[in-house]
Amino acid sequence: ELRGAFGADSMRAWSRMLIRDNPYAWAAKESIVSKVIGTGFGFQSSLEAKDGTDEPDTNENRDRIFKEWCEVCDINGELTFDEIQVLAYGEMVEAGECLLHYVTVPLKQHGIRRPVPLAIELIEADRLAADFDTYTLNRDRSDGHRITRGVEMDQHGRPVAYWIYPAHPTEPNVLKRTPERIPASRIKHLFRKDRIGQSRGVTWFAPVIEPLRSLGTYTENEMQASAVASCFTTAITTETPLSNGMPPSAGNDTQDAVSKDFSKTSYSSSRTSENDNKPRYRRWQAYWQHHCCQGTWDRFCEAAAIVGLKEFPTMVELLSDRRLSSPVEIMPPVTGSDGKTRKGTPRPNFARGCPSDSSRRHRQPG
Repeated sequence: ELRGAFGADSMRAWSRMLIRDNPYAWAAKESIVSKVIGTGFGFQSSLEAKDGTDEPDTNENRDRIFKEWCEVCDINGELTFDEIQVLAYGEMVEAGECLLHYVTVPLKQHGIRRPVPLAIELIEADRLAADFDTYTLNRDRSDGHRITRGVEMDQHGRPVAYWIYPAHPTEPNVLKRTPERIPASRIKHLFRKDRIGQSRGVTWFAPVIEPLRSLGTYTENEMQASAVASCFTTAITTETPLSNGMPPSAGNDTQDAVSKDFSKTSYSSSRTSENDNKPRYRRWQAYWQHHCCQGTWDRFCEAAAIVGLKEFPTMVELLSDRRLSSPVEIMPPVTGSDGKTRKGTPRPNFARGCPSDSSRRHRQPG
């Protein structure tokens, strides 16, 4: 289903065009990203002593160094980690998937100083070598691996490497078209898995591409009809109520959330719609917390161990018990009573278990 003329690549192209040109598609993407990511997830080191008490000095030093790295973590030095989260999640919604490439870099590079030798490169799904499949070229591999749409997998379907073009396939003035094999240990492939065995993502707009195209055509026709009608002086009356130039709607709350128009809804219905959507947002936040945030923290701690930062565990300690030596609480964004979205209060990362209520010292990030 991912291949073919109506496969994931074609749908991704249609999705990009709709979000660029269609205000409803753009508003839908912005609404999802704002609700799930907000201004970015927060991090708070939560190391404890053997007696269960907090280690305030160590935790504060770890938070300080990680915050410093977040400001310069982009491979180009342009984006903060909060901005990377927003851009990556938006790409996952629009294109269906996004790749984070964790690159080992010098501590000082191109005028950028980083506390650890680690940077993040955002990679679009378009750069995955979908035309490099083993089945397409009938290449048999002695190691039992297969390549499906740029993802090299073992016999169990576990990704072991990604085949990525050095630049966008349609970018002009690019001579090298040979994909590079990057080990899966350096890549975080972010996508929503809807089917068992799925190896690539599909744009979230796939079910609504055709309706949104029709809606855009309908709106354009209504505007043209209005322009033509304004040229006449005859008033035409009808018993059929108009819909203010908009197509008939069942008045569902999802459309209100996208258009931001709650003028025709009651407070209770809007609140009910918001509460109904919260479990969905929390499920997506849990995915982001585990796959993006926790993975980034783990790689950051490994980079800190490589340069021997005393505030962080050694590589031996990480290999022995990663969760015990480098615990972290990841804070998803919350919406306050004033309607503004901000980083939430610390809550436990369930990958390492719930902290004790008596010993945990909750500190606000930053």
